[in-house]
Amino acid sequence: MPRSSFNRTAVLAPIGTTGDAPSGVRNMDGAPQRVWGLKTDDCEQVKHVCHFCAVGCGLTIYVKAGKIVDLRCDPDHPVSEGTLCPKGIAMAQVHAAKARLTQPLYRAPNSAHWETLTWDAALDIVARKIVEVRDGSFVREDEQGRPVNRVEGIFAMGSATMANEDVYLWNKMLRTLGIYRYTYQADI
Repeated sequence: MPRSSFNRTAVLAPIGTTGDAPSGVRNMDGAPQRVWGLKTDDCEQVKHVCHFCAVGCGLTIYVKAGKIVDLRCDPDHPVSEGTLCPKGIAMAQVHAAKARLTQPLYRAPNSAHWETLTWDAALDIVARKIVEVRDGSFVREDEQGRPVNRVEGIFAMGSATMANEDVYLWNKMLRTLGIYRYTYQADI
């Protein structure tokens, strides 16, 4: 069955219930507020993009008191049209996993161990490295003497969680730095 012809307002009726529709299917218009809305009442809804692959499926994340309460597929999203794979639907459990890294780790050159850094320290290291490589590989003119003002030593790869607005700003930043070799995961 094509995804666009799927009726999102009909679900299988629980055993022992009766419905107006034939074959045990009943209309559920308005039911999500009564049945499924209990734990998401008074939650902030955040629209997001799944980060597991380059498809870019839409999510609605329900947040209360800084914690993820629920995660659902976004039925209005043009890419996924209300569907998610098992990895995408499990994103809430991944976020809450005790083994999940929440601070940057750094291993110095020729070191055998990782050290925990603050986010400011990690960003400083990244910024210094970008400036170092940019200054070392910046090309002002091509072989014919035409101005190109580009960085030859950096390729940038964006993640699947980048929305169109993020990609636009990211591209502007990269072009400002002279980086012209870039893409993002949903573009591949």
